[in-house]
Amino acid sequence: MAYGKIKADTITWDNSGTDTDVTVQSLTTKLGTADIGVTVQGYDATILNDADIGVNVQGYDADTAKLDVAQTYTAQQTFGELKETVYTLATTGSIALDPANGSIQSSVLTGAPTFTDSLEAGQSVVLMLEGGATYSVTWPSLTWVTSAGNAAPTLTAKDTLVFWKVGSTLYGAYVGSYV
Repeated sequence: MAYGKIKADTITWDNSGTDTDVTVQSLTTKLGTADIGVTVQGYDATILNDADIGVNVQGYDADTAKLDVAQTYTAQQTFGELKETVYTLATTGSIALDPANGSIQSSVLTGAPTFTDSLEAGQSVVLMLEGGATYSVTWPSLTWVTSAGNAAPTLTAKDTLVFWKVGSTLYGAYVGSYV
């Protein structure tokens, strides 16, 4: 019966009573110490076998699988589920519409807010806003997309708005009221 054990960067296989040391590329170099035994790009590291070491993990190169940085995909991707971050904004004063906080943001106003633009080209934010009919809202410089042309919406008690940026132009659209 053959079995293996890992010591440092060497895997030793007991093959009929003779130890044969096989040196592989450092697992800690390929995956990082913190990644061994946990998840790499959503795939369990325990699925590695001898054919995968230093090559490929379920179609993802271990050198480029990074969980703590933004990924850029240049081909079509299929995801079974996508979960967006919901962020609660301040309720008055200067409030940044910043996608880094989450792509869905909400605020229950307690005073007159001044929203500021922190979006980059290609980013968008959905804003769930309560109290817009009660407090005067100041928007950043933007182009409103409405049936009436470039006109800011009349807010109600509970509103949904979407903001997105193309080039250096911020656009906004009023989606409607919610209960």
